[in-house]
Amino acid sequence: MIIVILNQRLLKDLWIVQSESHTALECTHCHQPVKEKVIGEDLHSVFCCYGCKVVYELLENKGSVIEQASLPSAQYLYLEEENIKASLLEFKEGNFEKISLHLPQIHCSSCIYLLENLPRVEKGILEVKVHFTRRQAEVVYRSDEISLPQLAALLDYIGYKPDFQTKTHKKEKKKKNRLLYQLGVAGFFFGNTMLLALPEYFDSSIANDRQLQNFFRFLMLGFSLPVMFYSAQDYFINAFKSLRAGVLSIDLPIALGVSVLFLRSSYEIFVGTGSGYLDSLTGLVFFLLLGKWYQQKTYENFTFDRDFRSFLPLAANLLLDGGKEKPIAVEKLDKGDRIIVRDGEVIPSDMLLLSANAMVDYSYITGEALPVAKSQGDKIFAGGRIKDGAATLEVASTVDHSYLASLWSKESFKSEEQKQSQAFTDKISQYFTPAIVLIAVTAAGFWATADLSKAVTVFTAVLIVACPCALALAEPFASGSMMRWFGRSGFFLKNAEVLNRLSAVDQIVFDKTGTLTQQNNIEVNWHGDDLFFEDHLAIASIARQAQHPLARVIQNYLKVEDLPSRVADFKEASGEGVTAVYQKDFYRIGTARFTGLKEEEATSTTIYIKKNDRLLGYFSLSQQTRAELTTVIADLKTTYQLSLLSGDNKGEEKRFREIFGTNNELLFEQNPSEKLDYILGQQQKGRKILMLGDGLNDAGALKRSEVGISLCEKNVNYFPASDALLMAESFTKLPGF
Repeated sequence: MIIVILNQRLLKDLWIVQSESHTALECTHCHQPVKEKVIGEDLHSVFCCYGCKVVYELLENKGSVIEQASLPSAQYLYLEEENIKASLLEFKEGNFEKISLHLPQIHCSSCIYLLENLPRVEKGILEVKVHFTRRQAEVVYRSDEISLPQLAALLDYIGYKPDFQTKTHKKEKKKKNRLLYQLGVAGFFFGNTMLLALPEYFDSSIANDRQLQNFFRFLMLGFSLPVMFYSAQDYFINAFKSLRAGVLSIDLPIALGVSVLFLRSSYEIFVGTGSGYLDSLTGLVFFLLLGKWYQQKTYENFTFDRDFRSFLPLAANLLLDGGKEKPIAVEKLDKGDRIIVRDGEVIPSDMLLLSANAMVDYSYITGEALPVAKSQGDKIFAGGRIKDGAATLEVASTVDHSYLASLWSKESFKSEEQKQSQAFTDKISQYFTPAIVLIAVTAAGFWATADLSKAVTVFTAVLIVACPCALALAEPFASGSMMRWFGRSGFFLKNAEVLNRLSAVDQIVFDKTGTLTQQNNIEVNWHGDDLFFEDHLAIASIARQAQHPLARVIQNYLKVEDLPSRVADFKEASGEGVTAVYQKDFYRIGTARFTGLKEEEATSTTIYIKKNDRLLGYFSLSQQTRAELTTVIADLKTTYQLSLLSGDNKGEEKRFREIFGTNNELLFEQNPSEKLDYILGQQQKGRKILMLGDGLNDAGALKRSEVGISLCEKNVNYFPASDALLMAESFTKLPGF
C-alpha cells in the first residue's frame, strides 16, 4: 500500500513538472491530475482513467461483480475447451487453478491496485499478482466459484481485456528461471564467502587462532561447492560440447580457469598453506552470470520466434444446425465447416465468404492499413481481420494448409544453420586458449627442473591470471547496451548474435515496393482500349481478391463500389499476378512475363490486363520513393555492394539505376523463389548478405540472408523471418546502424 501511495505521488509530481501551465482536476480515487475527464455514475465523481472509476465504484459497492452485472462471457466460452484451457493454465489441482494473463491496458499504479484487490470484490478470485513492466497478471482462482470465461469477462468489463496466447515457450521460460536461480545461488555465496575471507586481507588476530581460521577456510570451501557445481556448470558443459565439436569456445578457458582456482584453493586449505582464492572464484561466477542475465533481459520482450499459429486465434465459433454456435479449437477445423467471425477477430485459415459482404483488414500480412471489401464467394486468407460487423465463412483449407502455413513450411524456415555465427569472444578463443596453455606448460617445464612445487604454482598462476573473464564480462554488457541504443533509435534486433553477423555484411539487398517506395503515394494511369463497364467490374472484383499491395491501388483507382460476386477459379501467383474467370471471360492480370507479353520500354511499374488472350492495355503506376533514399544509397554504396530485387516489371529501372549507379545489380520481375535463389547464389560466392524487405513475399529471402531486416510502418507488419525490425522513420539511419 505504501508503494502504491509513493507511486501515485511520484506520478503526480511528474505530471505537475510536465504541465505547469495546465490546471487539472483531481481524480476522486488516486488524486492525480485529470487529463481526460471520466465521469462517475453519481455524476459528481471525476476520474483520470476508466481503471480509477471502476476500482472506486467496486470498492464502494463491495459486492460480487458477477452477481451485480450481466457479464458478456459468451465470447470467451471457447476457453472451456479442454485442450485450449490446458494450454493456458499454469497450475490445476482440484478446483484451484492458476493462469498468467497478458493485460496490455495496464498503465499506472491504480491499475495495479485495482487488479491486486480483485479478491476483495470477487470471492472466487484468491490472489492476483501484477508484473507491471510485462503487463502481466498471475491469477489464482477457484473454478467452482468463477469459471475461466467469467474471469476473462470480468477483466474485460473492468477495462483489462486479456490477450490469451498459447504457452509455446515453456522450455525457454524454464531456462530463464534456471539462470536466475544460478545467479541467486552465486550471489548469496559470493557475499558470504567475501565476508569470511575479509580477515585474511588484514593483519588481524584471527591468524593467532588457527582453529577459527581453519574453520573459516573450510566453511568458504563448502560455500564454493554450490557455486562450482551448480551455478558454473553450464561453462563446463559448453566447454565439453565445444571440444567434442572441435571448436575452442570462450567457455573453455573460463572453465579451465575456474577449475584451477577451485583445485588450488582446495589444496591450500587442506595442506594449511593458505586460504586460496574462493572469494575470487564465487565473485567471478556471479559477475559472469550477471552479464548473461543482463543480455537476456535486453531482448526477452521481443517475440521474433513465434510461428504462424501465434498470430491466429486459439478457437473459432463453429456454426451447428439450427444456427447454434460451439467453440472449437482452430486445429480441429475441417474443410467445409462453417464458422462465424465477429468484428476485430482474426480469420484462422483460408475461407470462403458466405455472407453477402465483409470488410477484411490484411495489415497483418501486407502492411496495407485500408480494409478490403469482399463479397459472397470471395476467398479470404488466414491472418485477415474482419472489420465492421460479423461474417459467416466456410473453411476452404485447414490451418496447416493455409497460405500462411505454406509460406512457413518452405525449406527456408526449417533451419537456422546458415545463420550460425561465432561470437567475437569465440573467435579470439581459437588463438587465445592454445597460447595460454602453451605459455603455462612452458613456464611450468622451465621451473620443474629446479623446484617442482614452484612449477605447479607457476602453471596454475598463468591459467588463473589469464582467465578471459574480463572479455566474457565485457561482451554481454557491450552488446546489450548496443541493442538498447539501437532500440531507442527505432532498430530492434532479435538477439546479440545479429550484431556479430551485422558487422560481417558486405552486400545489401533491397526489396523495392513498400521498402524503397511509399505505398500510399502512387499515381495510376490507364493505357489502352476504353474499358467497358463490365470490364471495370471484372478488374476491380479480381483485384479485390489479390493480396499484392498494388492490387488495392488499382481497385481504388477504378472507384467501383458494391462489386457483385461473379469471380470464379481465382488463382494468385505470389508477386507476379492473378488469373480468374468473370462471367465466363478469362482474365489474366499481372506482369508482362506473367501475361505472356514482351515487355516494352516504360518509365514506371506496369500491370497488364488480358481478357480471353486479348490485351486490353496496362496500368502504369508511378511510386514515390522515400525522401531520404538517394542520401542513404549514396552513403551505403561507398562501402557495400548493393542489389535491388523487385517483383514489378522493368518500368522504373532507369529511375532506380540513377540512384544505385551502374556498378550495382538491379533485377525486376522476381518472384519469391527467384529472390531466394539470388540470395543463395550470392552466398555461394562468399557474400555476406543483409536483406531489407517489407512483407511476406520477401520471407524466404529474409530468412536465408545473414541478416534479414523488416521495414515497418507505424502499423507493424507480420514478419516471421526477420532478425531485426527497422521503423520506417529510422530508414535514414541505416548506414549508421
